[in-house]
Amino acid sequence: MAILAPTSAQALELAGSIMRGTLRHPDGEVLLAGYADAIARLRELVDKQLRTRPANYNRIFGDLLALEGQYHWSTAL
Repeated sequence: MAILAPTSAQALELAGSIMRGTLRHPDGEVLLAGYADAIARLRELVDKQLRTRPANYNRIFGDLLALEGQYHWSTAL
């Protein structure tokens, strides 16, 4: 997803959904342990997308929270 995300809004949305779901899993942090660079890149892309003030801002902000490891706040949105 990280490879497709820069060129596809759908891929970026899917990556955010995957992050939310993975972090809800009891071993989610372990599953993501080797992907710090990809997560950082996705975080940058989501942050850039938020700066455009999209209509679905709340969902995208939730994705950013998930990418920051704040899955509880992400799901609270």
